[in-house]
Formats: sequence, C-alpha cells, structure tokens
Amino acid sequence: MTRATRERGWRTIPVPADLREFGHDWDAAKRETLAEWQFSNYPFLWNNCIRSEAVYKAGVELPELGVVKGLVVVTKSGLFPASNSSLYFEQARAQFAAATNFNAFTIPIRLVGLTIEPQVDRYQAIWTEYADRTSRTALRTAQVTISVTWTEKRRYGHRAALFSLP
Repeated sequence: MTRATRERGWRTIPVPADLREFGHDWDAAKRETLAEWQFSNYPFLWNNCIRSEAVYKAGVELPELGVVKGLVVVTKSGLFPASNSSLYFEQARAQFAAATNFNAFTIPIRLVGLTIEPQVDRYQAIWTEYADRTSRTALRTAQVTISVTWTEKRRYGHRAALFSLP
C-alpha cells in the first residue's frame, strides 16, 4: 500500500517530537489528510487515533501537509487469516461506533476495509519475504498467483479465506 499510495502523491509524515511516545510517523498523508495502514494488533488503532486527534485539536501544522482535517484508517476484513489480537475492519467499525457514542474523537475519520471477491479461487498477489517473522525489511518480492480456499467457519459474517502458493 505504501508504494501504491506514494505513486499517487501520498507521503510518510513524521509525528511531532512531543508526541513521539505514540510512534515516529503516519503511514501516509496528502493535502490535509493523514492515513494509517492498520494491519497489526488492535491497540495500535487507538494509538494512531490519539496522536491524530491531538494534532487535529491543537491545529498543529505538519511539515509538507499543513493543518490536519481528517484521518483515513485502512484495515482488513475478517475474511483474511491473521494472528490473535490482529485488528479486523468489523472490530474497528464496532469500536469506532462505541467511541463515537461518547464523543471521544472530533477528527473526521474514514474507515476502509479491504476484502476480496467471495468465492474467487485464484488471485494475483505480491509475495514478500522478510528478514524474520517481525521484520519490516523485505528481502524479496515477486508477483505470484495464489490459490484461495474458502472455509465453512464464519468470522464476522464471512467465510474465511486461506491462501497458498499452487
């Protein structure tokens, strides 16, 4: 996502020094909008929202961006396999609904859920191999065709998709 959005003019923006306890940067930003790719543990959702709310409320001008007017959070649908405590779109939607009921955030937030077409059996994907299990350093990438197997088990109303190399 980072590469594709960079090609469309989105850039990583550093978090101000006085908010570094909340991380080093936003995954992307363009015009007056911040964006986060939320594919890891669900507590990071609130970390990202808190720092975004802080700069929004304070009217902080971020380098190459200016004053923030919104946040986009992108996550995956519950049909994708993931580790325990990994955030799904359906969880994020429910959590945002609850937080909204308490007026916890004033920054406009757009939640985006990634999915694939139901019942597809093959998919073009970019396969990435990393230095180790938790590394962010990509060693190799290749375009591959993956096989998709659909389980009967339902997660958040979806059949789960299992992916493998043919």
